[in-house]
This record gives sequence, C-alpha cells and structure tokens, in this order.
Amino acid sequence: MDRVRSETLQTIDASLVGHGAIDRPAIELPDDVDTGTDGDVPAGEVVRLVLDGDTRHCRFEAYGGGTRATGVFDTPDLVRSPGDGENRLREWIDEHGLSVGRTVHLDVIEAGFSYGLRAPGDSAVYDAPASSPDDSLASIAEQLDGGE
Repeated sequence: MDRVRSETLQTIDASLVGHGAIDRPAIELPDDVDTGTDGDVPAGEVVRLVLDGDTRHCRFEAYGGGTRATGVFDTPDLVRSPGDGENRLREWIDEHGLSVGRTVHLDVIEAGFSYGLRAPGDSAVYDAPASSPDDSLASIAEQLDGGE
C-alpha cells in the first residue's frame, strides 16, 4: 500500500470550537473551504478521519454559520447514531494537550473520502486509499453492465 506524508497534501487549518449547550469540542472549518458535493470537504457526508494512525469516521455539517464535525467515531454507523458510541475527538484533544480555540491541521488525503487530523507542529504519514467508494461502485456497475 502506498503511503503519503502530510507535507505533500493539501492542509486545511481548522479550529477546535465548543459546540452545543455543554461546549463539546468540535472541528470547525474556515469559511473559505468548499463544502459542496464535489468540494474539498463535502458537508453532510460521512468520511474517514485518521487520528494518530487509527481510521475513524466523522461528518462535517453546517451549524450556526460554520461547518463543523461534532464528533469522531469508530464506525460510520456510530457517526449516524452518536449516542451509541464513544466520541474519540475529546480523547485525541486531551492526548495532544489541546483545547478549544486552538488550530488543528486537517489533511486532505482524498477529497470527499479520507482526511487526517494533526496537532500543530506534528507531521503524519498516511496510507493512501486503494480506492474510494465511488471507484468501487463504478467498478461494480461496470461489471453488471457486462464490462470488465
């Protein structure tokens, strides 16, 4: 499997913000990030998020004028039902000595599919995805149509 260094990827400087009545930590994207369907970080889609080498999942959504991921979970299903699983974002923030108000780096491994989160000053090496879900679905459709 190919590996990619964070220094070679597009990096978005996001912010840790408080969210909701109890100020749970969330990752907020800057206003200039394209969150459309084909954008750098599509809002409303469950995506992979690598934290310290572990693949987790999150969803960026519009909240109060900004776009935020309010939780990071072990599986896509837990993103859709956040009360059923542990939010790994708080644990990651604590392990890195970060707090609300700090900048974090969101690396775009594959737009619309896979991202990495780093603390300021850290670098990372990620596994490059072998294929995105769109590639896999296209391959299945091609096989059903009688193609290779």
